[in-house]
Amino acid sequence: MVLLSLITITFYLLSFYDKNGEFIMYTHDNFDSYITVFKLLSDTGTFFSSNNTLIPNVMNGLPRVALPSEYNVVSILYYFFSVEKAYFINEFFIRIIAFFGMLLLLRKHFLNDEMYRNMYYLVIQIGASLIFALLPYLSVAGASIAGQPIVLYAFLNLKNNDLSVKNWIILALFPFYSLLILAGIFVLVMLTVVALYDWIKNKRINFYLFYAILMMSILYLFAEYRLVINLLDPIYISHRVEFVCSYNNYIDSMEKSANLFFNGQYHAHSIHGQFLLPFVFVGTLLLLLNNKLAKYISLLIGISLIVAIVYFKDYSGTQWINYVKLHIYNSTYRNYYVLVTIILLSILFFKKHFFSFYILSSILLISLFSGFEDYTGIQNFKENFSILTQIQFDRFYFLFAFLWFLLFALVAKSLLEKTKVSLLLIAIVMFMQLTFSFKIHNGESWRGPVSVNKFYAKSLFDEVKKYINKPVNTYRVMNIGIRPSKAIYNGFYVLDAYWSTYPLEYKHEFRKIIAPQLAKSERWTHYFDTWGSRCRLMDRNKNISLNLEQFKDMGGKYIFSSYDVNINDGVGVKFLKKFSHREYKSTIYLFEVL
Repeated sequence: MVLLSLITITFYLLSFYDKNGEFIMYTHDNFDSYITVFKLLSDTGTFFSSNNTLIPNVMNGLPRVALPSEYNVVSILYYFFSVEKAYFINEFFIRIIAFFGMLLLLRKHFLNDEMYRNMYYLVIQIGASLIFALLPYLSVAGASIAGQPIVLYAFLNLKNNDLSVKNWIILALFPFYSLLILAGIFVLVMLTVVALYDWIKNKRINFYLFYAILMMSILYLFAEYRLVINLLDPIYISHRVEFVCSYNNYIDSMEKSANLFFNGQYHAHSIHGQFLLPFVFVGTLLLLLNNKLAKYISLLIGISLIVAIVYFKDYSGTQWINYVKLHIYNSTYRNYYVLVTIILLSILFFKKHFFSFYILSSILLISLFSGFEDYTGIQNFKENFSILTQIQFDRFYFLFAFLWFLLFALVAKSLLEKTKVSLLLIAIVMFMQLTFSFKIHNGESWRGPVSVNKFYAKSLFDEVKKYINKPVNTYRVMNIGIRPSKAIYNGFYVLDAYWSTYPLEYKHEFRKIIAPQLAKSERWTHYFDTWGSRCRLMDRNKNISLNLEQFKDMGGKYIFSSYDVNINDGVGVKFLKKFSHREYKSTIYLFEVL
């Protein structure tokens, strides 16, 4: 079964290639951001440069500290391999770590010796590990989510006085294959909670657990040394200091909490709401029944699911499950999710399924904490401390995927202990989750994937470069309706960009260019002024007004547009040529600022 799972993972990885053999991925936070960042590091030879080294290709000189650390596995992969190879290798590592990490965790710490060898429970072990391995992980985050099971496996080994070298190696490597600000902080909090629980339960301190947490914390500081140095002695003031907190009332905060509980968060896809959550709900209720009744009801539900799949001819079950979500998850009943969860918690506690109780409690608390992070009272407090507005404390949701899948495995185990017939229901749920993972591939089924070649349209940009016929470092460009990452990837020096952190001073300077157009739209003014990580013109109107003098003062010479736009009514700007390519389905209108 392990071999079959590895074959399934291989097929999943092969789906990154389209029928023409081109490598495909989704745009958001891949093509339009991280891929370009890593390629820029490789192309400019600044991988090991000092923090204050300026990279002139972006924003008239972006300090090296604004780019990822070289002590991260993902960065290293993109440094030594092409974009396609680095992405594929990273995805391979992530999914292998996720599969074997969950498998080891379940076998060693949540199943006894008898269950370990029982074929019924083997289905849960391998099935839960496989569907966890096929989650649409945020690739740039490395093993931030995928590695959580193996980290907990090693940590629990230490708790049980297994001090073998392998456990320390696992914990030591995790900081170099994950991101501190996305998941690392919250994983450390999770481990601290486990250590404190062990202390309270056993009434003695297991110093090895706290040594492990200390070691990982130190290694994170080393791996993210650029970030740490910049925090202690800033090279520049980040544009993030102008982030404006959003204010939610109680109703909005509860709605956000419910949405996280049912759907998770798109940067940390858990895709549990379709099948795992309903299973946890039904499975927990079945624990209240006697064995005979639980047997017949689980059999009935399993057969009903098979009939529904055959009837709808939808093996992922998304048609009919979306109907359920539309009429339940998105209805007023959703506001009672805390009450429903408390009922489930009560059942788990009453039936003495304590591990499941603790995990579901954690999910509920994270949902509430993350949902109320933007609550008016909390935000008023945060604004008194500017550093708090720059950190997204709601990112505890990066623990969601691991917790939901572990909860699924534990509820399935409890149900299987009650009646072996429930294996039919468990297997069907895992099958639907598996097919759903293939269907949504990378978590964005609503956006079609595109190949690296087609997105960046290298030949098209080469035509533009050849037409301009000047060294690219002698002029600057900006984009209208075109993602700046395309121009950066193809070697142009750009004034606009999508960057997670950059100098606040530059944001103010660039704003002067787009100020005339921002004045026409309250929406885009608010978007830029209160966030600004997309330091670019987002408006795609037919008529665009720009401060061309400021554009020229910042070195600007050419404007790329995806459509025939009227810039400043033609005053001070000249249309040069239209470039198009049928294969890329891309068009560039080239304008020169006089």
